[in-house]
Amino acid sequence: MPSMGQPSARLVLAALLLLGLGARGAEASCARVNNPELVEYSCEGGSVEDLLHVPADVEKLRISGMPVRRLGEAQLARFSKLLVFACSHCQIADVEDGAFRRLEDLQQLSLDNNQLTEVRAGWLEGLAYLTYLDLNYNSIERIEPEVFQGAPDLVDLRLSGNRLVCLDLEALSRLRDLKRVFINENPTFACPNALKRFLSERRVDFEADPQWATMSQDRVRASEPLQQLQSSPSPMVPPTFHPRGHWTPEPPRYEEEPTPAARPPVYAPPPEMIQPSVPEQDFPLQGPFYTPKVSQQQLENYRNSLAEQAQNASEAAKNRGLDALANATLAPNVLLAGHQPQHPDGPSSTECPNAATRAPLMSLLLLLCGLVLQTAAN
Repeated sequence: MPSMGQPSARLVLAALLLLGLGARGAEASCARVNNPELVEYSCEGGSVEDLLHVPADVEKLRISGMPVRRLGEAQLARFSKLLVFACSHCQIADVEDGAFRRLEDLQQLSLDNNQLTEVRAGWLEGLAYLTYLDLNYNSIERIEPEVFQGAPDLVDLRLSGNRLVCLDLEALSRLRDLKRVFINENPTFACPNALKRFLSERRVDFEADPQWATMSQDRVRASEPLQQLQSSPSPMVPPTFHPRGHWTPEPPRYEEEPTPAARPPVYAPPPEMIQPSVPEQDFPLQGPFYTPKVSQQQLENYRNSLAEQAQNASEAAKNRGLDALANATLAPNVLLAGHQPQHPDGPSSTECPNAATRAPLMSLLLLLCGLVLQTAAN
């Protein structure tokens, strides 16, 4: 019996050692990245529980090869200071509505190389500062038109390598700052001509798919935005003349009004192109990862300035109420003496000779007025 107990004890110790090494490996899957501008962490592999080792004040978080599968608010709620979030090769098949609701300052979002099949409007709820959205190489077939309402400042949109049939151009027209679109490698795309015309008119940079050249006409009609058409004057039609007692050889000639010259098209100045930075060599994600336009410190300074302005306005209103109360309490003392306050145009005088006889009544009325003003000020 003792000889059999020693091997079993060794097996138990070996199992505990392996568990300890596994736990250390899970903690080491998320590591701090040397970044002088932002608090950045990178997670490669591991599990979702490894995100608990990432501090809550992280500003840039990149995840790769972690089997997340479903991204929800509970996993991201504590990272309220995130400016850049990327989760690639994470087998994400669905995103919970409102998953990024707590990330109010998020500016760049990348969910490329996953298994998404649709993009819902609830995903981007509350992301007012979002400028970069990368959904490359998923299996997206449908994008709800309301998606872009949650990100009105979007500059860079990436939808390559999906299964899209067409895009809602009316919804895209609301993105006034859009400068770059990637939508090639969509083999089922059926409205390339309308999309090319739409992007060219708005000076949006894009790369045409080589397969688009073989499609002379769109197979799907795109929902284009309503454009203001220039009304051209219709040519004048001479009225019909009927003979009245004598024959009119031909109706009088009417000179057609000159057609106004067409206005030249108004083009916005060419947008400033964003040059992507080169990602680190040891990280498998494909860039670019831009430097955020607004830092966390700038956002906090802006909010503090708003609070300070509100406090100053409240103190000024309170001071004006105290001045009005002081003037109201001073008037009864002056009238009790039989005099009025000195007028700026001349010396002090008494309008009514018998004002002293009515002083108690006047002082009582003014005292009541003073009490009313004091109550209103409080």
